[in-house]
Amino acid sequence: MAVDAVDALLVAPSAATRATVVIGIDGVLEARTLIDTGSSPLRATVVQDTHRLAVGAVDLLVKRPADLEQDRNCQAGQGLSTPKGADVREPT
Repeated sequence: MAVDAVDALLVAPSAATRATVVIGIDGVLEARTLIDTGSSPLRATVVQDTHRLAVGAVDLLVKRPADLEQDRNCQAGQGLSTPKGADVREPT
């Protein structure tokens, strides 16, 4: 989607679109190639650890429901990011 955003910015050049910076989240080869040119609005992309995500997903699928109830904090990757002081308690 970041590559599509870059295409949209290039279709309508203006001062605003020239000053826009795009950061992607999928790390595909086309995105990395655009970043390497140095002339694209696409400046960075996040390359996700797909192996770790897959292992986490499989671990969740093979756990029994009782195990999942006990392990409510299992995550397949990133942590929770909230504003300081946010109430992140589970509803009762």
